[in-house]
Amino acid sequence: MRGLMISATDNDFDINVHAQTTGAVLHAIITSITYVSCPGYNDGAIDITVSGGSPPYTFAWSNGSFDEDISNLVAGTYAVDIADANNCTFSLSNIVVIEDDHTLPVISCSANITQTADAGQCAAFVTVPQPTASDNCIVITLNNNYNNSNNATDTYPVGTTTIVWTVTDGSNNTATCAQTITITDDELATFANCPEDNTIIGINAPCGATTTIIAPVAIDNCGVSSVIGTRSDGLLLTAVYPVGVTDISWIATDIWGNTSECKQHVIVEDNTPPVFAVCPLPDINANTDNNLCEALMIPISQPIATDDCSGVVLTHLRSDGKALADPYPLGTTVITWIATNINGDVSTCTQNVVVSDTEAPVFDCPTAASIAATTGGCNAIMLPVTAPTGVDNCGTFTVTSGVRSDALPLSAAYPLGATTVTWTASDGHGNTATCAQIVLVQDTEAPAFLQLVPYLL
Repeated sequence: MRGLMISATDNDFDINVHAQTTGAVLHAIITSITYVSCPGYNDGAIDITVSGGSPPYTFAWSNGSFDEDISNLVAGTYAVDIADANNCTFSLSNIVVIEDDHTLPVISCSANITQTADAGQCAAFVTVPQPTASDNCIVITLNNNYNNSNNATDTYPVGTTTIVWTVTDGSNNTATCAQTITITDDELATFANCPEDNTIIGINAPCGATTTIIAPVAIDNCGVSSVIGTRSDGLLLTAVYPVGVTDISWIATDIWGNTSECKQHVIVEDNTPPVFAVCPLPDINANTDNNLCEALMIPISQPIATDDCSGVVLTHLRSDGKALADPYPLGTTVITWIATNINGDVSTCTQNVVVSDTEAPVFDCPTAASIAATTGGCNAIMLPVTAPTGVDNCGTFTVTSGVRSDALPLSAAYPLGATTVTWTASDGHGNTATCAQIVLVQDTEAPAFLQLVPYLL
């Protein structure tokens, strides 16, 4: 009997046949292979079916088993030699049992975390719980993408950080879950030096002043986005500041939108008083009204005063305390004009109202005096001469002199005939009046013979 050797190779195992040339050829096939369910498990199996040859058959597996079918296998490569009763053989080799785990692990992240930044920091230290993970086999690794470890407890910046957790089983099957860590910045920006009030004495612009405004410095745990100043009057910081108080509200905003405020006052003090167009003002000259010692109606015009700030108010004060339109007495009355601007600055200017008395006094001039000459004389020796009286509009009537036409003293004897006495009166204001009084001395005495002259016949 001649023998026949047959060799064949399958993709999953090798076949070697040694059989007799007579009868059915010994043959075996793999009926099924049960893969190992999990890494390290021993639940694999190989089932084969033998035909041909002469039973009974014997089996010799590479793992030492002598059974036709083998089980409780770990992953690996197996082979079996089969022999029949006639010692014909058939071999199956390179039978591969693999780990066949395609079930994904299960992972569940803990709740999202929201936390406030640590004081003075733009971050917070956060304790992050691990997610729960399970697998049909064995979980091999748990990892997060924040610090590439299985422990995400760490320092997190302000904002939202997404942690992706990945669980990997022994067959490199993976599953992921995401968890957010939100750090809020509730810390306000602070001003390192809120500006002091800026006081400007004097104006250098129309009813105001210009000045340089320097923004204050603000600091923040996460950084300052902007520092913006807004004037209470809505104008630009570089515009003229009006007289008075202008508030500047400084707002510091950090990069997360938190704001804080400080206020600065710009105080402009106007110490420039109004200016009179003409000062001193020209005198106003007037005369007393007829028979009065005052001027009843004198037109008074207000002077002109200007100021850098509008709204100059003019008031006045007479030196005699009377109203502006009241009569003005003889002499000089001073009007003090007072100009006040809207900021209370005051300037004054004076004006004289000069009332003159040009009205002369009035004599009650006496009538002519007639007197007889002294007996035996040719004159009147003791003639009583009395100064006349009179009146004046301002009440002062003074007879300053009486002058005889013969230039003799008033008390001297008046000669026969008419002697004129000229009286002069003054009112004390330079006005004078005269009056002429006639003193008439008459000879009423008849002539007398000194002796009789004989009559010669």
